Amino acid sequence: MLSADALLEASDAVIISSPSHTHAAWARRALDAGCHVVVEYPLARTMEEGRDVLTHAASVGRVLHVEH
Repeated sequence: MLSADALLEASDAVIISSPSHTHAAWARRALDAGCHVVVEYPLARTMEEGRDVLTHAASVGRVLHVEH
């Protein structure tokens, strides 16, 4: 069985539909692995946390889309 990190490394894009409180952490982890990310609403628990993930996506040149 592949680990989550191995799956992220083998992917170009991911969809995050885990429990809401985990969205920001999984999005950041996927971005760090070089993936584009589609994440269910809400992106994060706070505005600051959400802004941090959006800024990080831009800094690594990946698409981050929050689906409503």
